[in-house]
Amino acid sequence: MAIFMAKKNFKNVYQFKITLKDVKPPIWRRILVPENYSFYDLHCAIQNAMGWTDSHLHKFKTISPRREEVKYIRLPDEDAEEPFSRENEEKISEWFSLEKNSKMNYDYDFGDSWEHFVELEKIIPVEGNIKYPVCLDGGRACPPEDCGGVPGYEDFLEIMKNPKHPEYKEMREWLGGNFYPEEFKAEEVEFENPEERLKEISQYLKVSPEREDSEDEDEDNFWDNDFKVSVGAGMKNGKLRFYFVLKKAKEFFSPKEKTEIEKTIKMIGPAFGYEIEEIDFNQQYFLVTALGGANRAPADLADACGMALQTRGIKIAKECLITNTGKPSWEEIEKNIGK
Repeated sequence: MAIFMAKKNFKNVYQFKITLKDVKPPIWRRILVPENYSFYDLHCAIQNAMGWTDSHLHKFKTISPRREEVKYIRLPDEDAEEPFSRENEEKISEWFSLEKNSKMNYDYDFGDSWEHFVELEKIIPVEGNIKYPVCLDGGRACPPEDCGGVPGYEDFLEIMKNPKHPEYKEMREWLGGNFYPEEFKAEEVEFENPEERLKEISQYLKVSPEREDSEDEDEDNFWDNDFKVSVGAGMKNGKLRFYFVLKKAKEFFSPKEKTEIEKTIKMIGPAFGYEIEEIDFNQQYFLVTALGGANRAPADLADACGMALQTRGIKIAKECLITNTGKPSWEEIEKNIGK
């Protein structure tokens, strides 16, 4: 079990129980985190303990019977519909207390809508021989990412327990193997260092609502003339989706580079206001599709992907071969990019 000591100079630790809502039997975790954790630190601990991959947007919200009194805590996002406090600046000790405010909600993946109930159970002194954070206990495996929320997860379980189900083979291939919903071992939880993760994404957290392309090579230095890309937007299943296509990507990326690029895009996509839906490499293209708000533009997704590629030393062309300013059907887009 790999555990990182992310914070120093704390005397107490907070014991939280995190329970995934509306799932029975319950999926839950019990963790200990330093009292000087920020909400971003707590977010990372929840992701690691639950088994999520931090590939989607998230937010904390207080519990109140009056909607107008609910407060939100999240990473900076100019697409947010409600006022919020910055989670990397807010300390859990300033919000949680055993007497007045021991409970809060944590939402992850606004598409699948995974809602978690976070409860402060205890505040206890630090034990010198323990490195925090630590997972004490828990129950049941984390659902697969992008399975469709609680209803989709229930359907997924029904399919996976019946090898004769017509969708079993396809679902197993999508998952990449077997799934054991009852299995969870607290001692196998690995916590990443939240400070290192925040450093990786901090440069992407400030997104201008009105993007102006710069011709200055130094300012947008992830653009070059090595590759040409296609970007655009279209309607699919009633939702506005954005795409980013890099043609003939297979010729340029090794399997290791592919894995690292996928990981980086999933990490920084939410910082640009996108829910990354699909990342697909094949012989013809490298395709990224994402959900975004109405005030997002295809070029914003290109910026996110361009930055992700730049972290691997790869530059792409600023010239876009296809830019759909309207909202064509997704079938038109796939025909246009040769999928």
